[in-house]
Amino acid sequence: MAAGVALGAFSLPGVRADTFGSGANQFTMDLSSIGSAGNAPDTTGSPNPAGAVDYGYRIGTYEVSRDMILKANSEGGLGITLADLSAYGGNGSDRPATSLSWNEAARFVNWLNTTSGYQPAYKFSTQPGQAGYNPNENSALWELGDPGYGYNGANPYRNSNALYFLPSTDEWYKAAFYDPASGSISDTPRAVIRRPRRSPEEPLRGPRFGDRHRADPPMFSMRMV
Repeated sequence: MAAGVALGAFSLPGVRADTFGSGANQFTMDLSSIGSAGNAPDTTGSPNPAGAVDYGYRIGTYEVSRDMILKANSEGGLGITLADLSAYGGNGSDRPATSLSWNEAARFVNWLNTTSGYQPAYKFSTQPGQAGYNPNENSALWELGDPGYGYNGANPYRNSNALYFLPSTDEWYKAAFYDPASGSISDTPRAVIRRPRRSPEEPLRGPRFGDRHRADPPMFSMRMV
């Protein structure tokens, strides 16, 4: 099970918050731009190499919140299940979305794309509202000739015609640790990926980052970059 949800987006000019949903189900996500395309990888940790990305992209400044998932569920009929955090401080709307499977996270990302006028990032045989729909259905490889599919030789699970996607290890690693000033991977995590804004029900805590030499963050940021 995934610890949380992370999201990325192909590069667009500037840094801005993208808006999704409508009416009572509308929400925004802050996305930070990650530049310096073609940076050298980090070869000192594990995985090795890591963090080399040859294109610009954006990543979520904050983790995806429970509120975002619940609103997507309500508007899109996604059926994504969230962990009950009653024993861990409550289920506040601004707390991170946790215990989603990878496939559920991909369903959420597809909804972000299709409701914004883009093609889905990941291929599933059934869609919300169709008979036999299961949010945990395994995704499939895209194939040439699939409607709306843009070929991505580096990642046949990802549709290059989509705007939003789940970030790869390299995309997350670069967003968390690349220092554009020095042009290298830094031992000090950058403040690009952060926890959601605090709400009255959430205790004050600082950002949490993964160990650079493990590259597995304890919680995904909505790697929406």
